[in-house]
Amino acid sequence: MLRMELATPRMRRLLAILTVVAMVGVACDAGEPEVEAPETVETCDGLVDVGEQLIRAYVQVLERTDVGELVAGTPNENLDELRRIGDELDVRAAGLGCDAADLQAAVVAATDDLEPTTPNVEMLLDVLRADIGDPAGSETGASTTTVTPTTVATTSP
Repeated sequence: MLRMELATPRMRRLLAILTVVAMVGVACDAGEPEVEAPETVETCDGLVDVGEQLIRAYVQVLERTDVGELVAGTPNENLDELRRIGDELDVRAAGLGCDAADLQAAVVAATDDLEPTTPNVEMLLDVLRADIGDPAGSETGASTTTVTPTTVATTSP
């Protein structure tokens, strides 16, 4: 092993550069985000973890997705896969008897540290957090938005 005190300044600089390049390569090669399969989860608390993983995966994918592609409806395999997992999460939550509002609130709390980095991510986080803290909003007669970690449905009275 090369001892740093014996290395020339040029050699130390080269080693530092190679180390940074290797770390960046590992970070960039992290691949697609992984989300636990909802059907393997046995509790509502476990589904909160899956919901958190799902939202964080959405953020990673949306950070790399052009707004124009979303508006144009360009097929995106990564988003399609996340939607599929979201549908499975909804089915599993219903099967376990989880309260959708409690599940949403817990997922929002678990992802509270997320900050919008792109317009796509900002829109996702705005929609996800829209009705938290205002459950009486639907009683006012105004349009309401119901959000689960993967679906958005707008209803009018």
